[in-house]
Amino acid sequence: MVKKTLASFCLLSLLVASCSKDNDNPQPAQEQETAGQATVTATTETADQAAVTTTEVGPADLLIENMKPHKGSFDLEQRHFQRNLFDDSKLAPGGYGTGVLGRPLYMPVNPNGDKRGDFESPDELDCTMPDEIVGQQQYIHGRQMLITDQHGPGNFDAPLPAGYPKTVAGAAVAAANAVSGAMPFSDELSIDYQRKYVDAPGINRMVNLGARTAFPAPLPQSVAAGVKATSCGGEVVVVKTALILPSGGFVVFRTPMVWKNGEWVVVMSKTDEDQLFQPDISSLAGYTKVVLK
Repeated sequence: MVKKTLASFCLLSLLVASCSKDNDNPQPAQEQETAGQATVTATTETADQAAVTTTEVGPADLLIENMKPHKGSFDLEQRHFQRNLFDDSKLAPGGYGTGVLGRPLYMPVNPNGDKRGDFESPDELDCTMPDEIVGQQQYIHGRQMLITDQHGPGNFDAPLPAGYPKTVAGAAVAAANAVSGAMPFSDELSIDYQRKYVDAPGINRMVNLGARTAFPAPLPQSVAAGVKATSCGGEVVVVKTALILPSGGFVVFRTPMVWKNGEWVVVMSKTDEDQLFQPDISSLAGYTKVVLK
């Protein structure tokens, strides 16, 4: 259980491979959904089960105890960070470069991210998943986030963007950005994002401690390669996010997403936290692929 829960925080240095007991031999997930299926239907999980919350503190405390507090303030105008594991010095606002794992990385003109498209959010949850999710990997305040053409985010007022449509794809993109752009880190911007858009025992404990690092991480995390909704109904979508492993295959994270006050929020009980880290997979069969422009 400790290994699974702490796996999310191993993304700090993109060393998930050293935390995953299955990484040396990733196995395909045994799922019934297919990529781009017309409508995602609920499986064995229910909305009530996915949205249960608890005040218990999870095994994330083991990591928190070894983190030193940071008293400084995040410079919102800073575009480059001196890091031994990732050189961003060649990135320039409005231009492309190469991100982690060699994927295209765009530095937005707006430090908080550049909006790519307009969308309308339906009143009722739309569980129709598109064949693919097209977007851009943007370098926003030292981390890589997915900005899509049709599925959000659409609000760039805060340092880390938010604002997604009430659709299964909107929930999936929100989950992907939470997993790769906010939840693994404990800098000032991530803590503020987690306070607003994540409700989970281990994360809440980190939020209560406040910012612990001066900037996101020694190495940013590449955005999702694929997403899947295993349950969609009511106000809840349960999302699996697949991230590329440096050694091959994909590490998978499971996050229940709940529609609250016009936003998708990660809501995890202690049980959900124990299920956060899913078995590695060797291919994206059954997942909706994320296509980067």
